[in-house]
Amino acid sequence: MTFIFGIFYPTQRVAHRKKDIETNLPFAIAHMGSVAASGIPPSVIFKMLAKFKEYGVLADEFGKIVRNMETFGMDPMSAIREVSKRTPSEKFRQLLLGFVSTIEGGGDLKLYLKNAGEQALFTWRIKRQKYIQQLSAYAEFYTGILIAAPLFIIALFSVMNMIQPQLGGFEILDLMKMSIYLLVPIVNVGFVIFLEITQVEM
Repeated sequence: MTFIFGIFYPTQRVAHRKKDIETNLPFAIAHMGSVAASGIPPSVIFKMLAKFKEYGVLADEFGKIVRNMETFGMDPMSAIREVSKRTPSEKFRQLLLGFVSTIEGGGDLKLYLKNAGEQALFTWRIKRQKYIQQLSAYAEFYTGILIAAPLFIIALFSVMNMIQPQLGGFEILDLMKMSIYLLVPIVNVGFVIFLEITQVEM
């Protein structure tokens, strides 16, 4: 058991960090763009975003860039590259590498962040719309099956109880109670887990 936990826990932790980063990334890019538009230098941009704990793991990633500069004495571009090598998110890695390439190539950082932010938010809106449509379909399934099914079970066992009070040595009413108080909650929990697993990454 410990061996299995040792294998899967690191993988799950990395996957969780990746999801958390990419959930907040569109809003962080837009934030970076608005800050850069005011003429604030890149090193200060990362310091500001590292303080926004609302960005979760992404704030920690920005904090690592700041740490590389202030504690390890790296220049801003080297500090950014170092974090890009270790981040679990490919999207964040590409953003950082594009950030570095734009500055080193003499490009317009404001324009780069503006375009990256618009693209990220557009993709987020598409995924969000897709997820809402999925929830609508799941809601119909839930209404049709998980709400109607208990009513059907009650009606079925009620009729069976009038015909034959026992089935397989069990009282029909006991079987009905078991179905309602045990089976239905299990199915509901399974449905919640299904929603969590199939949730679209924003």
